[in-house]
Amino acid sequence: MSTVVRIATFNVENLDDKPDLRPSLAERIAVLRPQLVRVRADVLCLQEVHGQEASGQPRSLAALDELVKGTVYETFHRVHTRTQQGEAYDVRNLVVLSRFPVLEHRQLKNTGGAPAYQKVTAQPPETVARPVEWERPILVPCENTIPESSRYSLFHLGRGLMLDHIFVSRPFAAFYRGAEIHNEILPDESGAFRTDVTFPESDHAPVVAEFVIP
Repeated sequence: MSTVVRIATFNVENLDDKPDLRPSLAERIAVLRPQLVRVRADVLCLQEVHGQEASGQPRSLAALDELVKGTVYETFHRVHTRTQQGEAYDVRNLVVLSRFPVLEHRQLKNTGGAPAYQKVTAQPPETVARPVEWERPILVPCENTIPESSRYSLFHLGRGLMLDHIFVSRPFAAFYRGAEIHNEILPDESGAFRTDVTFPESDHAPVVAEFVIP
């Protein structure tokens, strides 16, 4: 009997919890939590999850803990990007919440010179190649998925042009069935939580890819 596995990616845009934050974390949770429940993800990849400080404690993801409280994601296995000190970054952590055990994980960060890129169709034309840099590591968890004897790697890149990206290893990708974009609350509600107004609507909609595992 085959099993459907749902992998979702969602940029929660600067999820944080500060006394002077407006809208407050509680106001954001009222919008975000139903969305997370609605996507019914087996593996949930989140972007822009900020870390929170607590006296005498390593920086943690307390805002995320509050967001997933009472949902199935509260019990999921969790991995996230970490500093060299082993704590969450201050801002824009990548997080993977998985129904399946995460056998191992690592984060990849460029340690050499940045690659250069020159747009060939830009208007006005670009005359020089500019460095392409990333502020966040790539998070690579290795999942123990169905069937239990299989291992599949998921690459959580963190950002894209319009949608945040995830990639799965080629054998798993062969089981791809289709995708969904959950933009039903945009822009009426999500727009209120943006920190910029570059676009008239938010481009941070949850995206789900389904895979059928034989």
